[in-house]
Amino acid sequence: MHHLTHLLLSLIVLFFSFSNCHAEFDKSCQVGVAKINITPDYPVLLNGYASRGTDLINQVEQPLWARAIAVLDHQRQPYVLISVENCGVPASLTKAVVAHLKEQHEITPANVVVCSTHTHAAPMLTGVLPNIYTKDLSHSEQAVVDRYTGDLIQKLTIVAQQAIQDAQPALLEWGIGTATFAKNRRNITGPTDYDLPILRVKSPEGKSRAILVGYACHCTTLGGVPFMSGDWAGCAVEEIEADLPGCMAMVVIGCGADQNPKFRGDDQGAARVNG
Repeated sequence: MHHLTHLLLSLIVLFFSFSNCHAEFDKSCQVGVAKINITPDYPVLLNGYASRGTDLINQVEQPLWARAIAVLDHQRQPYVLISVENCGVPASLTKAVVAHLKEQHEITPANVVVCSTHTHAAPMLTGVLPNIYTKDLSHSEQAVVDRYTGDLIQKLTIVAQQAIQDAQPALLEWGIGTATFAKNRRNITGPTDYDLPILRVKSPEGKSRAILVGYACHCTTLGGVPFMSGDWAGCAVEEIEADLPGCMAMVVIGCGADQNPKFRGDDQGAARVNG
């Protein structure tokens, strides 16, 4: 019940914080949003815990998504932020996405940021924690990892393009709420950042189009479970989108490397408590 109280308070703060937030409207600034399902339809290796071993997993408790926000300046130059529900993103993947985007847009690596929610219940990528299983992957195992990596590059390119194409006049609002489910994973008395920065994208008419939330905490509510899930971040975006139909939500975890959720478990219900 203690953790449920924290969850409810966090949601209340999130939605009421906008009463005191700063806002700016500029007709020369346009914002587009998009999301794409990145859940594989074939068995994959999951990343995050060596204890899983290299068994292929195809059970999905929660679909995985990539979400993008594109901000275009008065010269139509796009700046793209992508949030991916996985354990990590290698530089090679971001470079590949930028290379594909360059074919249609004037864009540089400085214009694209790809963030991982760091869920430990998502497919392994080429170049991310390759030694996690303390052994070399077999040829067939590596082939599965390479296949999903290639598929993800294509989908991240698509979602970025869709966000750019969706660009339209927007009102941007920001505020800072509070969430208290994180704890320092190295030192029980160590620092923890409970701030919950929020960016909301609205139409000129006031309709919410996207909400971006940042919270510094590992997506490790779940242990080495044999299924795919977005963990607390995946649950958080589901809750926000359910409360605001037609609005896309996305989460970034910032500097959350030394933070874990206080409440943890091995079923999807545990992730919902934190999300």
